[in-house]
Amino acid sequence: ENVRCLQEQFEYNQALGLPVTWLTGKEARQREPQLSAAVTDAVFTPTGHLVDNRQVALALCGAFERAGGTLREQTEVRGVVVENSRVKGVTLADELLEAETVVLAAGAWSQKISGLRPARRPPVRPVKGQMLALQMPDDEPLLNHMVTGPIYLLPRSDGRLLVGATVEEEGFDTRVTAGAIFDMLGSARRMLPAIDSLPVVETWAGLRPASSDGAPILGPTDVEGLIVATGHYRHGILLAPITAR
Repeated sequence: ENVRCLQEQFEYNQALGLPVTWLTGKEARQREPQLSAAVTDAVFTPTGHLVDNRQVALALCGAFERAGGTLREQTEVRGVVVENSRVKGVTLADELLEAETVVLAAGAWSQKISGLRPARRPPVRPVKGQMLALQMPDDEPLLNHMVTGPIYLLPRSDGRLLVGATVEEEGFDTRVTAGAIFDMLGSARRMLPAIDSLPVVETWAGLRPASSDGAPILGPTDVEGLIVATGHYRHGILLAPITAR
């Protein structure tokens, strides 16, 4: 089953004209020696790139403020204010923030922002994802490339190795559960046995905003001045530039 899915991914990338190479398990281990003998086939995508989402968020905050923006962190937006099908601003806990244009980009919570009729609220739901991070030795990282299989193993520049992620329909629950961690570590060990000696340094869970058809919800609405940008599901970082444009 995994090889069939890999073949489909390989053919899809080929059809797009991307440089991809089919590897045997031996060839994969020549690139990543710590991979398990259970890895029998792989696809190498040399044009793939990685970004650290946490560092990207910090960089975007800095760029926004240098461009003259005012950032209010930890500030709850209670609702959108609409009069005569025209946006007027948003309500905060203790004030009205007036604006001629409002971008509704509240992720998995986008449907919960008040002030809009139910039919105008973007149809998104939260899809839970749990992850964990292991710490690799500074002088000997176990991986140099992102490896994707039943789960993904993602090395970071600070030596962490991210393991993820679950896909769960659990509403707004963000608890980290023993079963999910057990399953992810089991899959990770089958791919990369050397993780056994690595310390677990972090576990967390997040909520992806999923639309009914899996596609992002982007653009103006029938409320003048109200723009929606949500529903990115698992591709928020990937689609951030086109969303901003």
